[in-house]
Amino acid sequence: MLFLVHCGKGQSGQPFGIAAHLIGGAPASFRLKRAIEQFLDQRGVNIVQRNERGLDSHNAARVRAGGRQMQASYARKCLRAGCGGGNRGVMIFGVDEAGRGPLAGPVVAGAVWLCDSAIEGLADSKKLSAKRRAALEARIMAEAHWAIGVVEADEIDRINIFAATMLAMTRAVGALVAKVGEPAMVLIDGNKTPQGRVGDWCWAARAIVGGDATEAAISAASIIAKEHRDRVMRELALAHPHYGWERNAGYGTAQHLAGLREHGPCEHHRRTFAPVAQLSFL
Repeated sequence: MLFLVHCGKGQSGQPFGIAAHLIGGAPASFRLKRAIEQFLDQRGVNIVQRNERGLDSHNAARVRAGGRQMQASYARKCLRAGCGGGNRGVMIFGVDEAGRGPLAGPVVAGAVWLCDSAIEGLADSKKLSAKRRAALEARIMAEAHWAIGVVEADEIDRINIFAATMLAMTRAVGALVAKVGEPAMVLIDGNKTPQGRVGDWCWAARAIVGGDATEAAISAASIIAKEHRDRVMRELALAHPHYGWERNAGYGTAQHLAGLREHGPCEHHRRTFAPVAQLSFL
């Protein structure tokens, strides 16, 4: 079996590439293909595969699909390269946040390195039942590496919620780096990353829209972040029972707004958010 990869032109203008010859079964060809994919991902190049002796049906189908299938999910290839086969030398973190929209409480970010763990049922935390989310959080905490970053309401008011979210992500990744070391890549749910927006951010990052529903590490991070924040809001509700935070997690529900109108905001409210700001001037 011969895989030919054409990678473009070097500084001299001459084409360069890599080629590997392999005789053997599917497991070996898979390892080779994964290594080639990782090589290409690092360079953003196209792949051409040529089969001279015949591939098994699975690989043949992938070859016929061409570059589209090889490039279909950068994130999945990163995760396979970072965590598959017990390769602990390459780390891919997933990051997501919880609590951008509430009127009270912190914004929280989770960072997770799944490593070799295979946790079934990971999904966007908002689409999971509370019972299922709690069960998955316990498994993530036991089987993966994780960390939390928090930005409180007063800091949100000082720097705005977008900047606070980027800062929470930076704190979460920094805390995880302190535990396990530097990642090769950080995958972030959404369309923006802290890169160039937070001075302390110094890691390669890629934003993935809808990543909390498609990428296991991001899904795990979303679960860690939401569960942590929900616990924080339940604890705050004990000292501030007027707003129903144990049920609404600080979002602007009818009960929360009624509590605001009757009792006014407390120190955990985001006073730059419109409903709170309006009541503060009454």
